[in-house]
Amino acid sequence: AITVASGNGCMVISKLSYGEIDFQSLNDFLNKNPKGQIVFFQLGKLNEKTSIRDSIFGWEELNRWFVADEVWTAPGLKLFNYREISTGEAEQIGMNEMAQIGFFDMTHDAAFFEQKIRFDKSWFTKVRRRSFWDWETMETTMKKNTDYMIEEENQKK
Repeated sequence: AITVASGNGCMVISKLSYGEIDFQSLNDFLNKNPKGQIVFFQLGKLNEKTSIRDSIFGWEELNRWFVADEVWTAPGLKLFNYREISTGEAEQIGMNEMAQIGFFDMTHDAAFFEQKIRFDKSWFTKVRRRSFWDWETMETTMKKNTDYMIEEENQKK
């Protein structure tokens, strides 16, 4: 998911990790709010579409660039203050550097799989139920599940 907020309100761009991004709605919001706060969700589709160079982020689809100052972070979430900058400013700051995609390391490690489990209601319910029936703490059952997923990923390589 991505939430963009300013003094005038906020907008949830996408709550899903699949489907298409409504760049027109995002562009309209940014026209009215050239500065504010933005939250990126690791599994969100927009994170995969965001180009990042140093402290600058933007979207090729919009040809708009922003300076980001990280305010807060949690597993799978990052909150930034943002302000729009011109293409000229972006080039001076570092637009010539190699871009990375997304704000998160997409390595499929334990933290990645734990987040996937916690945000998938059905999967999380199964893990919680297994924890109950096995008389284990939720942390223990979660670790078993993430370890299993890592092992499965490694076998695919």
